[in-house]
Amino acid sequence: MLHAILIMCLLAFPDGKTFSIMDYGAVRDSTVLQTKAIQRTINAAARKGGTVVIPKGKFRSGTLSFKSGTQVQLEKGAVLRGSGSGSLFNLRGLDGVEVSGGTVENEECSSLFSIRDSRHVTISGCRIRSGRDLISLSGSCSDIVVQDCDIKEGNGELASGGDVSWLRNKIRFTYNADEGKVGPYTLEDPLCFVDGRPVRTGAEWRERRSEILSLFQREMYGRMPEPSPVYLDSLDGGPTLADFGVRKQVRMWFREDRTGPKIDWLILYPADAKGPVPAIMTLNFYGNQTIRDGSGDLMSDWPLDVILARGFAFVTACYGDVSPDPDDIELQDSQSWGGVFELWPDSGRPDGPRAIGAWAWALMRGLDMLSADPRIDASKVVVTGSSRLGKAALLAGAFDERFAAVVANQTGGGGVPLAKRDFGEHVRSESVRFRHWFSPAYAKYAGCEAATMPFDQHLLVACIAPRPLLVEGFDNPWFDTRGEFLCLQAASPVWEFLGAPGLPAVNWPDDYDTSAIGERLGYVRRPRGHGFAAIDWLWLLDFARIIK
Repeated sequence: MLHAILIMCLLAFPDGKTFSIMDYGAVRDSTVLQTKAIQRTINAAARKGGTVVIPKGKFRSGTLSFKSGTQVQLEKGAVLRGSGSGSLFNLRGLDGVEVSGGTVENEECSSLFSIRDSRHVTISGCRIRSGRDLISLSGSCSDIVVQDCDIKEGNGELASGGDVSWLRNKIRFTYNADEGKVGPYTLEDPLCFVDGRPVRTGAEWRERRSEILSLFQREMYGRMPEPSPVYLDSLDGGPTLADFGVRKQVRMWFREDRTGPKIDWLILYPADAKGPVPAIMTLNFYGNQTIRDGSGDLMSDWPLDVILARGFAFVTACYGDVSPDPDDIELQDSQSWGGVFELWPDSGRPDGPRAIGAWAWALMRGLDMLSADPRIDASKVVVTGSSRLGKAALLAGAFDERFAAVVANQTGGGGVPLAKRDFGEHVRSESVRFRHWFSPAYAKYAGCEAATMPFDQHLLVACIAPRPLLVEGFDNPWFDTRGEFLCLQAASPVWEFLGAPGLPAVNWPDDYDTSAIGERLGYVRRPRGHGFAAIDWLWLLDFARIIK
């Protein structure tokens, strides 16, 4: 990487020479392709040494062939649109190329950058609008860097055929937010085996449930690790919340010698409890220290006094204790496999555990801990979470039937919404933006979910039946809360098959309408912000009364 940066510094503006495409015949804001004028400029800069400058304005171009050392600077307000059947930028056997600034758009090209047998290529500070593939690599390529760019990705790949370093980029994905554009799709019957046999008995449902969970491990979430022994050390404790609660913090180890990964759990008990109490368990984003003293940024997310007053204990750990969750794409392959991943030899491998599964596994180990706590009724634990941690709670509840109830809050794509609807978040955005969350096998369904996926999220949801499940959505189209409701409708027959009431027979409810919250299966939505709100907790606590 340092070599690439040094090369760029030496090549850029070697003697201050710049070559404007306007001096070589380019016409600003023309509908005519400016390929020849821009190519003449590139050739001149390569012969004499200097930087190609594209000034403010819009320029359409076909394929441009670069030379080693080519530097292209798009000035503020410059827009270069690729138009034609090939790529916009063609790099073959080159060393040291940079494109920076301005806006680069893919109008008709198969890809913006076609790079073969080249190295030390940097794309920096650009606004990139790619309706198709962004970068196509072939041959032997190295030190290909995309940094500090604002990327809006369409239906193509960000990069194919090789490795690209992504540094400090903002990546956004186009998506469907129009119900009128939802195409036809078919959902698999949860009460039919893959070979078409119908499920007729409770024992056969257990077989079908195992088949479904194996499919999700293989095709989406990666392998769910086996349970591990846990070794617990009490760290501290005492009264909290004006003496209405009792706090305890426990360190969980997975090796008897207290080495390796560990998770710190915070447990808050109702102070006046007369016996074992039910509990609400969740992972948190920012650490137990923001909760433990009854102050901090998370208090608005966790109405601890109300939870304890309703007779529940509150149990939480920071998901960062479980495993890293790098936000930068370029770090996800190298820095995602710490924490509990150290316990599993196949961590980081395509068929090994992935992050959502690891967070779900940690919740299951938290339930192991509560099973040994005399102040907790471990048969009455609600697992919950919001956003990515809502996905983890959903997965934990599907895999571990010891959880008495599940409440999934605003899970987004890869959680409760149906992927085959192609509405909101989609497989491409999930598998590119969060590559460590999902199995690499999941990416093959990108762009063709309805046609090729042999499953959808209703099958995972059905694995929670007949236990209570509440799904809380909100009205951001990226999160497709209508797709959540349709998912529950498709899974509801499994509750009924197992003798429990299914989803109430109502149309998609309006905001704050609780008519779709049934005794065992429920749905509700609201407007406004992402994450737990006070009303979400009230819905959760009311729904959880069934397990008390």
